[in-house]
Amino acid sequence: LPLVGVWVSILRIPLQVLLPCIVLYALIGSYSVRNTIFDLWVLVGFGVLGYFLRKLKFDLAPLILAIVLGPMIERYFRTALFLSRGDLAIFLASPISKVIWGAGLLAVVGGGLLRGLRALARRTRVPVD
Repeated sequence: LPLVGVWVSILRIPLQVLLPCIVLYALIGSYSVRNTIFDLWVLVGFGVLGYFLRKLKFDLAPLILAIVLGPMIERYFRTALFLSRGDLAIFLASPISKVIWGAGLLAVVGGGLLRGLRALARRTRVPVD
C-alpha cells in the first residue's frame, strides 16, 4: 500500500494542530470552487448541523444514503412521471413493482407494529409470585 507511512505519521500530529489545519483546508477548498462567501456559510452551517447530529447520536448511514441516492431517485421519479404523463399508477403497473411496494409497506408497518407490541408486552408483564 503506497503512502501508508505518510498516513501513519499524520496520526502522530497532535489534534490541537491537526484539526485547525483540516478546518483551514476545508474553508480554502470550499471558497475556491466558486469564490463566494455563501459557500463558506454553507460549510459552517453543515458543520454545525453535523456537530448537533453527532451529539444527538443520529445514525450517519441513512443520511449519507439519502444525500448520495436522493438526486438520482428524484431524477428517475420525474422521468417516470413524464413518461406516464403524470399518472402515479405507473408505479404499480408491473407485478414486480407491486411486490416491492408491498415489501416496503410491510417493513414500515410491520416494524412499527412489532415495536408497539414489544412495548405493550413490557408494560403489561405481571410478576409471578
